[in-house]
Amino acid sequence: MDQDAFLQSLQTARAQGKLNHAYLLTQNSQRELRETAQKAIAALTCERGVIEGCGECPACMKRISDNLPHVTWLEPDGSSLKIAQMRAAMHRDHTKLPTGTLALIFFEQAQRMTVEAANSILKWIEEPHAQRVFFLLTTSPFALLPTIRSRCTLIRLNDARANQEEPSDERFAELEAAVLELVELCKTKPHRAWHFANDRVAKLQVKPEEMPVFFDRVITSFRDLSRDQARLDQAALAPVGAATRSVDGIDAYQLARAYAQCALLFSHARKRLSHHVNGISLLEVTLMDVAKVLHG
Repeated sequence: MDQDAFLQSLQTARAQGKLNHAYLLTQNSQRELRETAQKAIAALTCERGVIEGCGECPACMKRISDNLPHVTWLEPDGSSLKIAQMRAAMHRDHTKLPTGTLALIFFEQAQRMTVEAANSILKWIEEPHAQRVFFLLTTSPFALLPTIRSRCTLIRLNDARANQEEPSDERFAELEAAVLELVELCKTKPHRAWHFANDRVAKLQVKPEEMPVFFDRVITSFRDLSRDQARLDQAALAPVGAATRSVDGIDAYQLARAYAQCALLFSHARKRLSHHVNGISLLEVTLMDVAKVLHG
């Protein structure tokens, strides 16, 4: 199953009240698996029902600042997921939730659970709750206990980058430098950023197969900017219209929203890359839209 189909199925299942209580997600790439899980959080929490998150509603703003109260993310402590981590998570378990709210619990690199931790989570999973969903992420599903696998819905995800040649470290550094330069230009002179495509990117001779990497890095950069702004001001977590602290004359909440919108614009454009003849022209169009968000 590809990522988009999985996210759509999650959103549809939630709308119909048919979410499974535990999912076992497996993929060859740990990085892509983590990315899919992060998008699943957006798909299941966005109040406007946007699969990748609208970046504007209160839930999305909390997600961007890593402050969603009902999302638990566990990853290996050192070499393994330990029993102490499970007990701490179970202690925080949300059994009384507001109507319509989901408690989402993620186990990254689930195959690295200790035996004690695995037995502990087994008891937890065996007690389904209508508003609690487990996600076990692993590149090695058969390393998990059979009893855990049997209680989860197995989702095998396609590798989005399976046929995509990764750039060399030197080339990646060049692309990364261009991305940082582009994002900085968007922050300071957004109305001129689209010129960057025909100037810097064209001179860099970004190949069609490198464009997905370039777009991915721009998306990550804007998401990081949005997260940083949201953290600058706790008022960014309040509903639109609430008073916020000013940062250089512009409130952090509005900046966080704007950068999140930019990430979303590039994310939508990223999906169109395979159908677009000229990646640079698509970059230009996207940067014009970004300018409207940041300069408008």
